[in-house]
Amino acid sequence: GCAGRVSPPGAVSPDRPGYRDTPPVLPPGALQVEAGYTDDRAGTVEYSSIGETLLRVGVGARSELRLFGNSYAIRSTTGLANVGGMEDPKIGIKTNLRAIPDSVHSFTPNVAALVAVTLPAGGTGLSAKRAQPEAKLAVNWTTPSAFSVYSNVGAGGVYDGSR
Repeated sequence: GCAGRVSPPGAVSPDRPGYRDTPPVLPPGALQVEAGYTDDRAGTVEYSSIGETLLRVGVGARSELRLFGNSYAIRSTTGLANVGGMEDPKIGIKTNLRAIPDSVHSFTPNVAALVAVTLPAGGTGLSAKRAQPEAKLAVNWTTPSAFSVYSNVGAGGVYDGSR
């Protein structure tokens, strides 16, 4: 993936859409666009998506709005026809619950809460056809060495077509 940022000046603080998120939020008024490509394989199923976009907008001292563009995806299953089209987009917010500079090495981590919901607007065979909520905590610890730890824990409501 890649990330680009539009003012105010400062370092890019990337989250990898769909994989891991970091506790820092963008400052008020800042915009950051991230994009990526994924190729997952599990048994006889291959799932590829391109254009995994995330627009992050700093909306307060401790929060940012997150708009996930729907990616173009292709699901290939051995013995079945390929399914291709747009995935469901998603909207969310990230709020920083504890932020300390990386130069302060504390036992207590930086923490952010993230909540989001998918919008059932994707293509046939790729849309969940219902909103799917999710919540996540992103944490990180820094040390005086080159070693740091980032972790995410989350829960989501997944609609499988019948429940």
